[in-house]
Amino acid sequence: MITEQTSVDLGGTRTDDGGRAWPPTEDQGATPGDLALLRYLGGLGVILPDGREQRLGARSGEPADRARFTPRADVGWAFDRPAASRPTTAGRLWTSGMLRYRHTLAPLGSHCHEIGIGPGVTNADVVFTADGTFPDSRVQIALLERNRVREILDWDRGDESRRLTLRHGGVAVDRLLVMVTAVAVGGGYQLQVKAAPPTPDVIVMPQSPTGPDLRVENDRDGTPEGRVYLYYDNTLAIRLGNLGNAPAPHVFVELWFQDASVGLSPSGWLPVRSQSGVLQHLAGLTLEAGASQVYRVSWCPTPSGGSRHFVVCAVVRSLGDHNTDHKRVHAFFQDVQVRSLV
Repeated sequence: MITEQTSVDLGGTRTDDGGRAWPPTEDQGATPGDLALLRYLGGLGVILPDGREQRLGARSGEPADRARFTPRADVGWAFDRPAASRPTTAGRLWTSGMLRYRHTLAPLGSHCHEIGIGPGVTNADVVFTADGTFPDSRVQIALLERNRVREILDWDRGDESRRLTLRHGGVAVDRLLVMVTAVAVGGGYQLQVKAAPPTPDVIVMPQSPTGPDLRVENDRDGTPEGRVYLYYDNTLAIRLGNLGNAPAPHVFVELWFQDASVGLSPSGWLPVRSQSGVLQHLAGLTLEAGASQVYRVSWCPTPSGGSRHFVVCAVVRSLGDHNTDHKRVHAFFQDVQVRSLV
């Protein structure tokens, strides 16, 4: 059962466990962490990922230092030193090695840990632990390959751990940049980076560049539909992808829904069932490294009172997967009708 209350973006779908969304959305603006990381990348002449630099003012294919930023007014951040003078710690990770760092930041301060990746290192475990007096830390990890950013991870929840895939499809990450920023008050933290074996990393993926992660496809034509029918087997579609560098055996997906007319309740989740009452879930799936697949189940919702608003939640688990981000997604449906009256 789902036992924790989660927030829901009522505009559609989103993942609730973070970890990959960077840079911020346009209405958020750039934060101190964004500025520190982007300035550091600029000092290295690193190229930002396609599509990510546009929100921060640079054009596609430009080095990060050509971007222009407008800090949030409530933060009041000012960048007054060149990237070369930013506080930095360097290290190199080998196949049997481990790097440990301990550092203390002043309020609004930043520190970058630049870690070279030795030959043969395919994966790395990154563990960040904030001191009890450091509640407002932000950690951003840039994976660099051949002077380009492959991916940027963004954490703002204090203690965090993640297994990174450094080698996939013959292309290897050669550097990690771990930027830690004190958003408000300062404090201390510990950072540990250790070489790890290849593992799967199964996530819920968008089914198109602008499409939702979990959607209804009653026409089975691959396009999402906004309408859900009561007392009818609607087709729910979810796309899973393995971003790791090892096969993902025994992938399991739980599917839940609840009435969203008055908000979500931890005890309000019901299992998704078909019109005949059969429990709907995905089990025993296998995804090879780098593969993705769309899966479909039947969902026959019944109303609670006069409600016509529903939220569906999918929770993904995979044997051997060490990560927790992008394993859960919510979809909000508000165009709900009885099919016989349409």
